[in-house]
Amino acid sequence: MKVLTLQQDSTEVTIKELFEEFIRFKNLQNLSDETIKYYDDCYRYFVEFYGEGICCNISEDTFYNYIEHIHKTKPNLSPATVRSYLTGIRAIFYYGIKKGYIKSFQVQLPKMDEIIKQTYTDHEIMFLLKKPDMKKSEFPE
Repeated sequence: MKVLTLQQDSTEVTIKELFEEFIRFKNLQNLSDETIKYYDDCYRYFVEFYGEGICCNISEDTFYNYIEHIHKTKPNLSPATVRSYLTGIRAIFYYGIKKGYIKSFQVQLPKMDEIIKQTYTDHEIMFLLKKPDMKKSEFPE
């Protein structure tokens, strides 16, 4: 007699089920609670956009539409924060691709403008390097 096993069709896996499986996998890798919370935040923000639909409908277009959604609904987020959310959801997507729940695709994260930090002028550096006059200083040696 043939043994039948119940196996969920990979085309019917919801984003919630994918996320729960992803988190179980990450917990087995002994990730910190803060990292798990980070993935949870990324998931929640994505679900605000996508809903609890099935994974097989996720595509490269979904990812890029999500980027547009973030820019429209949360315009005050810094580019670094946006990139962080996208990195987290991309990790979940790639896990779904690896498991066969999502058709394979590659995504390009948006580039961030490099923030140039203000440096000291030559005059300020010379002032900082100048030995203090110990006769006039108010602090003890």
